[in-house]
Amino acid sequence: MNKHTTKIIDLAPQPSSLIGSLRDIGYSFQSAVADIIDNSIAAQATVLDIQTEWNDGDPYLAIIDDGIGMTEEELISSMRFGCINPLLPRAQDDLGRFGLGMKTASISQCKRLTVLSKKNDHIHACVWDLDILCRDDSKSWALEILDCSSLLPGILAELHSEFLTHYESGTIVLWEKMDRLERSDNSAANEKGYSHLVALLNEHLDLTYHRFIKPDIGNKKTVMRINGGELTGFNPFNSACMTTIEGHKQYFNYQGEIITAQAFILPHHSKVSPQEYKRYGGEEGYLNNQGFYIYRNKRLIVKGTWFRLVKKEELTKLIRVQVDIPNTLDHIWRIDIKKSDAQIPDAIKNQLKRIIARIQTTGKNVYRQKGHRIKDSILSPIWERVVVNKEILYRVNKDNPFYRELTSLVPVSMKKNLQDYISMLEACFPKDLLFTDMGASPETLVNTALDQNTVYSLLESFINITSCIHEDEILRHEPFCQHQNLVREYLANRGI
Repeated sequence: MNKHTTKIIDLAPQPSSLIGSLRDIGYSFQSAVADIIDNSIAAQATVLDIQTEWNDGDPYLAIIDDGIGMTEEELISSMRFGCINPLLPRAQDDLGRFGLGMKTASISQCKRLTVLSKKNDHIHACVWDLDILCRDDSKSWALEILDCSSLLPGILAELHSEFLTHYESGTIVLWEKMDRLERSDNSAANEKGYSHLVALLNEHLDLTYHRFIKPDIGNKKTVMRINGGELTGFNPFNSACMTTIEGHKQYFNYQGEIITAQAFILPHHSKVSPQEYKRYGGEEGYLNNQGFYIYRNKRLIVKGTWFRLVKKEELTKLIRVQVDIPNTLDHIWRIDIKKSDAQIPDAIKNQLKRIIARIQTTGKNVYRQKGHRIKDSILSPIWERVVVNKEILYRVNKDNPFYRELTSLVPVSMKKNLQDYISMLEACFPKDLLFTDMGASPETLVNTALDQNTVYSLLESFINITSCIHEDEILRHEPFCQHQNLVREYLANRGI
């Protein structure tokens, strides 16, 4: 005690003021549920169920696990806001952070939080009810302790009967009075909106916990279900695909702890089905989803960012780097309370920059080599790529036999008009639209198909112009390389 101090008083925060602030930390519906799941995984759960219903406009959501459960003393301690010092050492597989997660995540979405836990054949339950806690005249942190020796109330009794009676131990976290949902005067629209929110939750959990749902060999699996439907897990690196390029794992030591990084280059759209390509691009697309994917104890924290070390580019959009960090480095990575954000430590920026530099060349070559192969396989293409003073232009190929034949047939008086029209086509090449479409959904870009009569007519003209009758050589010219079956049929009918 300082010599100038006269006394020390206990100054507990006003419940209504502090709770109001904690409710607005910034949890989304998905990140709030994930924070509860972290506790279940830390409690060694192998089965985790999320049960939710719209319940005629009074929805509830429950997370039930078969973890180790809690005694009454442990449960009461866990209901305390800030029950664990974030600076204290944690178990290696602990997904917690501040000792606030279960409470702050829950009250960000609801006004009544009930936690029931079973351990050693005894059940105990506690309730935080914000309507009671935040009364104007309340200065007490009044935690309700339920009498579990008698009949449990409503939904809690149903959940206990359906799940915990079959488990040796486990916990139920129940949200009621979910007042943070967007609502309108249209009850049907509200219910539909909630269903959409649950669908987004499914996608979020599939990605965030994919390494628990589909673990590597030798690791324990966690079964996760939403209203009985089992999650399948979504690996953002598509590592099961044969055409995904996997880099070697790289390890670097920081303050005695090991950080692991592994780069993946996802398949070019020509190597997978349109459905698979679209799925791994996600709603945000490949351009936005490239970058580092930061995992803390195998749980995804941050995805799709280069942390401003490099810019996101079209040619690197297939690159994703998995980075694994232990929970002992939370203070270095500045993991936030929601476990949905992190900042790259200055001390390891150089190592990550070197990883980016090495993988960028390979990632860009997926596109460049594809372009070179196409260019090298086609004789006299319709369009030619020209580089002038480091600028790339696309021009109509004046050496193409069709172009030469056309210009020879056009009257002299019309040649200038033809040249002007061709120049206009080149000047108006829709590069911006093409770039946008290639970035958003390249698998949907197709060439205009020519009908049979047009292909036959062009083939007849081509043979007359070039005297070429060899199938292999004809198929190396545009547009015949895109209509190979029709070319073969025509040549067979001609007896060529």
